[in-house]
Amino acid sequence: MSDPKKAALFALQVTATSSSSLPQ
Repeated sequence: MSDPKKAALFALQVTATSSSSLPQ
């Protein structure tokens, strides 16, 4: 991923997915 914007979006998506899968 040479595009920093795509990398940032990917990181945000992974963070949101892992956070939503955690029990609250």
